[in-house]
Amino acid sequence: MSEIIKAIEKLENEANSVSGQNVPAIAIYNYLKDKCSQDEAFSEKVMIATKSLSKCFSYIMEIAYTRAKSQHEKTGESKIGIGMSSEEIFSLSIDYFNLDDEAIERKKQEEKKAAEKRKKEAEEKRKAEQAKRAADVKNKKSKATAKPPREKKQKVEDKENGQVTLF
Repeated sequence: MSEIIKAIEKLENEANSVSGQNVPAIAIYNYLKDKCSQDEAFSEKVMIATKSLSKCFSYIMEIAYTRAKSQHEKTGESKIGIGMSSEEIFSLSIDYFNLDDEAIERKKQEEKKAAEKRKKEAEEKRKAEQAKRAADVKNKKSKATAKPPREKKQKVEDKENGQVTLF
């Protein structure tokens, strides 16, 4: 039981120092505090010296940034944001405390590789679309510059003037 109290105190102390970060710090802190009070094994993981609330927030922000960057590269939009549900954010916070540091790095690398793969696929798609547009433009230009078929000249008589016109 004392491990739970220590973990909650650690989270409280850390929460005061990270309140200005751009993550839902209070919600995550409250979620983790509740998780500690319900699960002593999780409380022990919170007490690991290398784990901190600040690093947890950084981990979540890094994953969100990687996803936003991937979305930006995929769509080509100049301004991109990323939305994450509270369940996803809470799940990432639990992952942070459950995974060892090596597993966290592996997960970050996997996220980056997935982002790079999405970027490569988007680039290939964009190139294919550009090639198709270029081919369409070329076809339109060739049709526009092509000479229309020659019409046979016909003789037309102007009945009033008695003249013959060629056109």
